[in-house]
Amino acid sequence: MHPRLGDALRWLLTVPAAFAGWYAGIVAGMSMLSLAERLCPPEVMVSGLCTAPWFGPVQRGIFCAAAALAATLVVLLPTLVAPGWRMRVAWIAFALGLLAASAFAAATGAYAELASAALAGALSAHAITRRSGAAATSPLRLGGRHVQVLHVLFIAFVLFGGVLVGAGRGWAWLHLPAVVWASAVNLAGWTCPLTPLEKRLRERDGEPAYSGGFVVHHLQWLLGQPLAARRVERIAGVAVVVWNALVYAGIWLPDWRGPG
Repeated sequence: MHPRLGDALRWLLTVPAAFAGWYAGIVAGMSMLSLAERLCPPEVMVSGLCTAPWFGPVQRGIFCAAAALAATLVVLLPTLVAPGWRMRVAWIAFALGLLAASAFAAATGAYAELASAALAGALSAHAITRRSGAAATSPLRLGGRHVQVLHVLFIAFVLFGGVLVGAGRGWAWLHLPAVVWASAVNLAGWTCPLTPLEKRLRERDGEPAYSGGFVVHHLQWLLGQPLAARRVERIAGVAVVVWNALVYAGIWLPDWRGPG
């Protein structure tokens, strides 16, 4: 297998690796919950549910532990699969997982589980950062990496922020401006302020700055061939508009039609 193709495959596998970590956390939580239910005395079982006074706190503790385990694995497994950039992969996985967990908490009220997942995920990402030697990296280079991560997180919010809007309509006040900005930047050929900031930090640290925009640069690196920058930007701008129009149609149309 060509090295570039092998790296691309490993990058693609980071996504199922994160889902595998999430699924493993759920399975572990269900197993612990099943064990706790077996310890419940038969006389306090009502319609298959344990009504013992101690069961509620134990159940909440199990949910929090499972959320923490899932968050840890969601951060850890993609970094093991990725061919490089482990620190950035860890923080991106943490941020995307936190976004999904926030949407779930907004829909279900599981804020204790959200706090557990956020703490465990942040600690895992911090541990991977220290292990990767990023703590010894110069502040300028580390700043450039953080700007890269912020850029990826913004793109992820533009593409998947509709999940939060589906959980709580108030998120639209943040998500819609982000969608408008992202589509306008790509369609008009503007430069996102994060791109020159990242390049400036890289240059001041003695690292060569890439040419062109953030998305085109990383697509070229992934595909291993030059791309027509303006064409890619226009396609990206249209894709952002069409994708989010479909997402918002799925969210709002049922509300407009009403019940039945």
